[in-house]
Amino acid sequence: MAKKKIAPSEDLEDVLMNASGRRFVWRLIEEAGTFGDPYVKGDPLATARETGCKSIGVRLYAEVMTNHFEMFQIMLREQNMDIEDTKKAVDNSGESE
Repeated sequence: MAKKKIAPSEDLEDVLMNASGRRFVWRLIEEAGTFGDPYVKGDPLATARETGCKSIGVRLYAEVMTNHFEMFQIMLREQNMDIEDTKKAVDNSGESE
C-alpha cells in the first residue's frame, strides 16, 4: 500500500492552523535573522552562517506569504497583541510599587 505524498505546503498549513504553531513559525522567522543584516564585521565564517540562517528564514517567510497569506495576517495580529499585552503587564507591574 503506497503512502500518499504530502506537499510541504500542506505540512506548513497544518502548523499554521493553531496559535502555538503560528508562534513557532514567527519565532523561526525572527530568529533566522530574516529581516536583519547578516554581516558580522571581521568574521567571514560568522557572516556565512548568518547568511545561511537568513536564507532559510526568507524561504519560510516567502512560503507563508505566498501560499498562506491569510494565516500570516492572523499570525501578525497575534504577534502584535502579544507585544501589547507584554507592554501592559510591564506598565502594570510598576503601579503596585
